[in-house]
Amino acid sequence: MNQQDYDQFGELLNAVAELYGKTMMPMQTAMYFRALEAAPLEAVQAAFDAHAKDCERGRFMPMPADLLAKLEQVAAQDGRPSPEEAWGVAIKAADEAQTVVWTVETERAWWDVASPLYSIGDKFNASRGFMTRYVALVAEARKRGERVRWTVTQGTDRNLRDQAVREAYRLGRV
Repeated sequence: MNQQDYDQFGELLNAVAELYGKTMMPMQTAMYFRALEAAPLEAVQAAFDAHAKDCERGRFMPMPADLLAKLEQVAAQDGRPSPEEAWGVAIKAADEAQTVVWTVETERAWWDVASPLYSIGDKFNASRGFMTRYVALVAEARKRGERVRWTVTQGTDRNLRDQAVREAYRLGRV
């Protein structure tokens, strides 16, 4: 959110507080806003909605930490593969014939860390380094509110390329 979203956020927070029989003071609204400002307003709205639907926590007025937890839960379902799944895709890049359809974080973790290690035969550290880097890149992207972005790195084998792109299309990635 940015400062332009403050009034709309305040209205949203006041409506939620009213639902729980509470009244928000201006300083409380400012504290909530500061705690949540890294997320887009639409995501904050979704976090409020998710909190309200939570059978356990939804009975109580959400604290900023409750909303941050909901934002993390929503972000974890953003379509990015798990580190292990991403490694399974990235390892294909070691074969120049393969066409690889991967997220920008997967591609970057492969080229930043894994590829140099893999090329000298250190497969174990290539996978561990890849996963560490991938997790960090995904966390940074989620913190910035970036959506998952898939790219295609074409291999030399046309048949494999066609298969990879068709599969990616079927999965809604390209």
